[in-house]
Amino acid sequence: MLTASLNIRLVSDALPGVLPAPPEADALLLADAAQRPTWTTDAGGAPGPSGATGPSGTPGAAGAVGATGPTGPAGPSGTPGAVGATGPTGPAGPSGTPGAAGATGPTGPTGPSGTPGAAGATGPTGPTGPVGATGGTSAPFWWLFRTYSGTTAVRYLRQWFGVAAAEAGSQYATASTTITKIEVELFTSLFATASLTFTLRKNGVDTGLTATLVNGTYTASGTGSVSIAPGDYLTMKVVQSVSETNASAYVQVSVY
Repeated sequence: MLTASLNIRLVSDALPGVLPAPPEADALLLADAAQRPTWTTDAGGAPGPSGATGPSGTPGAAGAVGATGPTGPAGPSGTPGAVGATGPTGPAGPSGTPGAAGATGPTGPTGPSGTPGAAGATGPTGPTGPVGATGGTSAPFWWLFRTYSGTTAVRYLRQWFGVAAAEAGSQYATASTTITKIEVELFTSLFATASLTFTLRKNGVDTGLTATLVNGTYTASGTGSVSIAPGDYLTMKVVQSVSETNASAYVQVSVY
């Protein structure tokens, strides 16, 4: 039996370490299987030098796009641009909550008076008030006269600017009253030395109510109490102390 021993070193540029079958193996397969040679692969010698680079093959198809890389850091800010034109005014916003009331301002000046309105209806009469205090008594009787030519005789005063020898100037009472005071008032100068004494008379009789106007004074008064009834008549008697003449002295006598 023929036994062939071949040392064959196979090199594959495509797949190092994988040994393809040698071409001669096909012929040997035709031989009897008993006569097939036994292939022994040794460690091989040192590689030979690389051959020359062949021409570039046709470029293959482009590969798939790779995944997007991470975002790079932000660049520096650019120079600000010019201010743009003002845009249109936007719609008004909703009203805000009302603020607290402010302090009251000072009172303004009084306005002009309005036109008076029509008179209202008369209201009901109110209740009668309490009786007031009694007022002072007025002078129910009085005489005003001008002094006469000098005489010390008794004279009676008329109510208006006159005197008479007979009783005159009577004033009649119309209601009951009580006279308690006599007052004399001089409006001009009196005599040089004479004084005048006045006496109230009721129904032709002297009462105790008298007053004396002394020279150099302008008033005189007297007090007493004289009851007067309706229908009584009153007169005023005057007596001059000394005989002097003065026709320009005006005197008023009143009784209360």
